Amino acid sequence: MFARCFTKLIISFLAISFILSFSPLVHAQNVETRHLRSDQQTVNGLTAYKLGLTESALLKELYIEYSSKVYVGIRVWVRHADGTETEVLGGSGVATAVVSFLAGASLTTTLSAGFGVVNDVPLSPTDAIVVRVYGDVASPPSALLAEFVTEQLGGSVLNAASWTVYYRLRRTASVRGLSYFYFRFGIADDDSYITNFKWTPTTAKQWHDVALWDFQVLTRNWYGIASIGFTLQTRAWQNVTTWIIQTISRGWNNVVSWTFNLFTLGWRNIVIWIWQTTTTGWHNVVNWSFQTIISIASLPFPLILAVIIIIIGVVLLMKNKFF
Repeated sequence: MFARCFTKLIISFLAISFILSFSPLVHAQNVETRHLRSDQQTVNGLTAYKLGLTESALLKELYIEYSSKVYVGIRVWVRHADGTETEVLGGSGVATAVVSFLAGASLTTTLSAGFGVVNDVPLSPTDAIVVRVYGDVASPPSALLAEFVTEQLGGSVLNAASWTVYYRLRRTASVRGLSYFYFRFGIADDDSYITNFKWTPTTAKQWHDVALWDFQVLTRNWYGIASIGFTLQTRAWQNVTTWIIQTISRGWNNVVSWTFNLFTLGWRNIVIWIWQTTTTGWHNVVNWSFQTIISIASLPFPLILAVIIIIIGVVLLMKNKFF
């Protein structure tokens, strides 16, 4: 009776899962602070300073003007893989988030202004965001000071948001009402940065710079185990230096099936992948499988739930049989 009821439950759930699998997946927004770094990178054909998640190691200072007053602002573009660009804010053609800085006593300070991403901006996974900083004596400024670019975001949307842009500025002591003005960025003590930078990933958040991933099963005895499953579902793994799976045991009894599954779209920069089994005795192992499944379509979440329910059902059936 239990087995028949459970079978009906699984069939019903799989039917529902098949329907739900065509529903689009909803991914959480990333809300970040992006720092104007002093080191450079080349993305989609553009070599520019990095617009990164952390400060860099070195300070960069750029001359603006010798004047009684200067203005500093930004413009923002989406840069595509083919090198073309689309300006955010509908191609306004002028710098926004503008601040002004008057001549006076010698001073280094941080000034801020708001930048509004008014509407969601569609992205391709290979798109990057370019921020160009302008500074001169006109408002809005039009003289380019520096270009900054993110990595290829792997995003689907640059989300509507109110950014706050922080400019680190320095002036020399004024002489006859005139000062030398400079724009500074790169390090924690002289940081220019943008807050509330929002975007939605195309897929699950990537894994960055994982030095070691270790999964171990340590036991002396395994009895009456019908199935053991370990599953990873992800779209992208980046810079994984070492991945280790170890099973260490003195004895394995009556294991009908052991399955290790990997579901992923892309593996990049994997230096070492290790699968180890260490044991003194294996008894009655009918099937051992290690699978890597790399496909264009990700495994639907409802189907994952179905697999989990099946595993639970097998455990309950075993419990009913042996106990």
